[in-house]
Parts: sequence; structure tokens; C-alpha cells
Amino acid sequence: MDEMEIAKSFAVLQRRTQGYVADAASPLGLTYMEVVLFLHISRMDGESQDSAAENLQVDKAAITRAAKRLEDKGYLYRQQDQRDKRMKRLSLTEMGRTAEPFLRNICTSWVDYLLEGVEDAKRKAFLDVFGHVSGRARNADIDMIVRGLPKAPCGR
Repeated sequence: MDEMEIAKSFAVLQRRTQGYVADAASPLGLTYMEVVLFLHISRMDGESQDSAAENLQVDKAAITRAAKRLEDKGYLYRQQDQRDKRMKRLSLTEMGRTAEPFLRNICTSWVDYLLEGVEDAKRKAFLDVFGHVSGRARNADIDMIVRGLPKAPCGR
């Protein structure tokens, strides 16, 4: 598989995952971004909006909008931090805790579908490599990597 095929594969995986999650979560009236934030907060109860944005590698404004929508829908509440009044801490409501198993199952079912027919040892190896690749992408210093590329043969 060459670099172009790898890039296309990542793009297809991302688009199809977004579509699947959005469709599967539609009975709860949740968007893909809301589900991502919801599941993150279910594991990081009390985390600040800014920290959630950093951990999810998502724009702060997008997290603020998703948190507000989740709050309006009754799944999450935002509480002002006791020490830093500018900071909002995120936690699931009781309704959110009730919805959590349903939303976790959506993700588990998708991964199970994608890896159907892959033997356990290969599945574990793939998930380990995928976690490694994801971690490298998360921690990449993009500016440094771009500076290390050869000069463009043409352009501005």
C-alpha cells in the first residue's frame, strides 16, 4: 500500500466512522462531535473544557459549542471552577449516565464490525499499532516536520 492509498484509507475510515456514529446516535439527538465529547467526559469527569479540547485535539470553540448543546439536551452540565471562574468543568448528568452504555455500544459495535474476521492476535497487534500511530499524530510537532521537508520545486 503506497502513501496515497494510506491517506485515502485514513480519510475513508474517518468519514465512515463519523457517518456511522451520527446515524447510530440520532435517536438521542446527538451529533458526532457531541458523542466524542460525551464519551471523553464519561471517562474524564470534571475535566475543563480547555483540557477536553487539548486532549481531543479539537478547537476550543467547537468543544464549547458541543458542551453547550449537550447541556441544553440534558446530558451534561458545566460548572464554574471554584478557583478559576473563567474555567468550566464538565460532568455527565444522570440522564447522561443512563445514555452512556448505549453510546459506548455504538463505538464497540463499529470496531467489532470493522475487525470482523481478523484473528485475535492480529486484532491486538493492529490496535497496538493504531494506538501508536494515533499517539504519534497527536504529539507531532507539525511545524518542525514541515520545516524538515525538501524545498518545493516551484511555488511561492
